[in-house]
Amino acid sequence: MTRGSPWQALASLAGRSELLVAGLMSGTSGDGIDIALVRIRPDECGPWQADLETFESRPYEPALRERLLDPLRLSSREIAELGVSWAERAATGIQEALAEAGLEPGELDLIGSHGHTLWHQPPGVAAVAASFQIGEADVLAERLGVPVVSDFRPRDLAAGGQGAPLVPMAEWLLRRPETGARLFLNLGGMANVSVISTRQEDVLAFDTGPGVAWIDAAARLASDGREPFDRDGQRAARGRVQEHVLASWLEDPYFQTPPPKSTGRERFGEAAFEDIAEAWTGRADDLVRTLTELTARSIALSIERFVPRSPEPRELWISGGGAHHPVLVDSIRDQVALPVSVIDDPLLTVDSKEAVAFAILAVRTLRGEPGNVPSATGARRPVVLGKISLGL
Repeated sequence: MTRGSPWQALASLAGRSELLVAGLMSGTSGDGIDIALVRIRPDECGPWQADLETFESRPYEPALRERLLDPLRLSSREIAELGVSWAERAATGIQEALAEAGLEPGELDLIGSHGHTLWHQPPGVAAVAASFQIGEADVLAERLGVPVVSDFRPRDLAAGGQGAPLVPMAEWLLRRPETGARLFLNLGGMANVSVISTRQEDVLAFDTGPGVAWIDAAARLASDGREPFDRDGQRAARGRVQEHVLASWLEDPYFQTPPPKSTGRERFGEAAFEDIAEAWTGRADDLVRTLTELTARSIALSIERFVPRSPEPRELWISGGGAHHPVLVDSIRDQVALPVSVIDDPLLTVDSKEAVAFAILAVRTLRGEPGNVPSATGARRPVVLGKISLGL
């Protein structure tokens, strides 16, 4: 192969009118690896077109999930090994998803991998802004033989942004309204809101705080580890809100801080939950219910305080694992002054939206186009995100 031909191949791929892309996502809830196979047709002028060929989630076994959710206990060797094994697991998942969809491995053009976040430290939290995702992209490239775009967050951080949220670019490209605004809420381990307007420069997005991370932790505590999450909201439905405790939690300065802002398990994760659990004196199901209400109220307060009234969103669409928690969804519905519904979209489904988004962002990178939205992340300028591992 002549020198320079890999870049010629990338340029040729970037010029294609349609691409089959695998999007990979492992969220802060630590449930598993989400795999979306998406046919993407970029548009130079209008919204992009895309079809979801298939979506599947490969759950983590309990021991692996425990390691991913508490990375400060891992050694450097364990982290390095975990990154490779995560990629091997993802590569197998893509191969199986292709087979289940009746697609040949040679039809796959590109992979966009978010990996799994072990640490996210946005500006203002410490002297150095940094974000670290595992999932060795070179392993994916070697196993699948296609280019892989990974490590999306650091470039936005380098440009002064939060490194998150990045999904709004995909939401804007795929589902921006002709007039007004659309309000998306993703309930993962953390919760985040996107206000998608007609003009990209008017897009606003930020993390509201904990999503289901603490609810999951409380369910594990209540069941001595037998229940990884509050299935169907059963524990929350049996519990009662302890209003005085909830009021003290809502005094956390994060909830008062205006966007741009992002957060993660470093602030609303296992270490903080251990402090909550140690101080809790009531019933275990009351703890689950009160934490469920914390998520709902912090979301409602964030929308009331920080979402612009013009253009005014007409509806709130919920996605993510928390959309399967009926008590949480009903509580949000009771407190948000908008019609609230679980998202019903053939492409951006309740569970697939973030994996689809990183497939879209990978194509943006391949085409040399910015993947961040500065009005959402707070970056100084639009930048091309990620690093490319050649599939050769």
